[in-house]
Amino acid sequence: MAEVFPSGLPMKVYGGNWSTHEPATTTKQTISSSVKKIISRRRKSLSQHWQRARHYGLSAELRHLSTRRSLGTELLTEFQSSLNTGVPHDEMLRLTTDSAVLLGINRCPHPGYPLNAPLVYSRLRDIEGPMMGACYLTEYCEDLDNMYEIGKEIAVYRSAEELVSEAHRLLEDEQARRKLRRLGQRAALSRHTMERRFEVIFRTLELTVKGSSMLKQ
Repeated sequence: MAEVFPSGLPMKVYGGNWSTHEPATTTKQTISSSVKKIISRRRKSLSQHWQRARHYGLSAELRHLSTRRSLGTELLTEFQSSLNTGVPHDEMLRLTTDSAVLLGINRCPHPGYPLNAPLVYSRLRDIEGPMMGACYLTEYCEDLDNMYEIGKEIAVYRSAEELVSEAHRLLEDEQARRKLRRLGQRAALSRHTMERRFEVIFRTLELTVKGSSMLKQ
């Protein structure tokens, strides 16, 4: 994201709990502070940190926390004007539908993956966005090949440079945006509803289903 903002792309980012903090350092004080923050979180979050530390090692988990803090600080200090607070649910729906281009980011900081090769996987928003009629541009991952016809139903990018070029292309081509909205929504509603997904699961497990009756019971 830090590479995208200087491009001049008219971007708005929405979310809650933006805050400023100092970049993390590898000192005993930082380690102690990180541990205290982990313990203060809810039980589920603590369990997730503990499992990652057990699997990848404490040093990897601390690097993971340090990276997340550093990236957050960079966004807040350099691009504050593009950051907006969270919005109510109804407003979120309107923004999703009415935005010229809805941007998806599928990478996730993870202690098991280096910063230059992050974990990337399809998120629920890859279904929600197109289903709501958004012109959807998202980060490419292999999962998407099985979900959509890339370039026809959704647009994707594989780098910061491609994100910027694809976004500018769509912003300048209203007809292309309308086509993505129409075909993306049609694809999501025809292939990715709960009913369709369960039908695929049942077929894969070779369960006998009479039409959709099993889903409606």
